[in-house]
Amino acid sequence: MTPIQIRINDTLLIVVPETKFESDGHPILTYNYHLFKSEDDDEPHTPQPIVQAMFYDKSVENPYYYGYVSFVYPDKLFSYTSNDERHLPSDMVEEVIEKITYYREHPNLWKMD
Repeated sequence: MTPIQIRINDTLLIVVPETKFESDGHPILTYNYHLFKSEDDDEPHTPQPIVQAMFYDKSVENPYYYGYVSFVYPDKLFSYTSNDERHLPSDMVEEVIEKITYYREHPNLWKMD
């Protein structure tokens, strides 16, 4: 799946949906979305090599990783698990959840790799 770019105030976040593939090869969206802060908030499109290098390392040492949002019960119960060293403020997490929900409700917006 293609990462989603979300701008909140002056911050550009890259949301990487966790996907799983069934035996027939079709991707299935899971309920976890990993959050990364773009290294350049003015750059609207992060080049693919940077995405691969920065945004798939979910370790505490990755300075771009800010944790993940889980949709426990979509539209009812969500959780945010921050990176131990970096976290998003609660108002930003709420806006991220709203924007991810919009994408989940409009699956035609997702682009497959």
